[in-house]
Amino acid sequence: MDETAQKMNDALKKAGFNRKQVTVRHWRALYDDDYRIKVHDPKVSLLQIEDIVGEFESIRYDEYSGEILEGCNNYVNVDRDEKHPVDITQILPLVDPALNKAIRDDRNQIVNLPTRRYLIGRQQNGNPDLWGRKPEHVDRLTGMPKYPDQEFDYLTEFYCSGDTPEAIQSTAKMISRAIAENELDLAYVMKPQ
Repeated sequence: MDETAQKMNDALKKAGFNRKQVTVRHWRALYDDDYRIKVHDPKVSLLQIEDIVGEFESIRYDEYSGEILEGCNNYVNVDRDEKHPVDITQILPLVDPALNKAIRDDRNQIVNLPTRRYLIGRQQNGNPDLWGRKPEHVDRLTGMPKYPDQEFDYLTEFYCSGDTPEAIQSTAKMISRAIAENELDLAYVMKPQ
């Protein structure tokens, strides 16, 4: 096993993760190293894993052009295993009617979770977007929002292929997954250090 991959495995183990939860794969591409970290546990925050293995990423840039130099780079990519997606069973029944209403009425809709609220809106191009609390806007030492008077931050936009029930249902699932991932990340950063 590659030395850096072993160090990543050791750091993950020290943080309390086992290889059933998170795996590290290494590929050598010309003179660069590519590390693919797969999260198999649907209850683990991707942000937490990125924090653990992120220190092993090193990318060299040309000081004048800013372009990535070839060779001696360590690329680290953290992703969720599609076989073990986050649980959206509690979120989808809240998102689906809100998205339908946002598309039908062309007005923002609130999704009330037990933890916090999210906002589903529409871009000028008609695609739905999602607003909520960003993990980077939470003070990691206190677990409190950095901007308490600002409830919603722009999170992302979703492509909706039409106004058919199938298209809306597919988009509602994507939005629910984004909310579930954000909730895992927020739970991680709001946990007392």
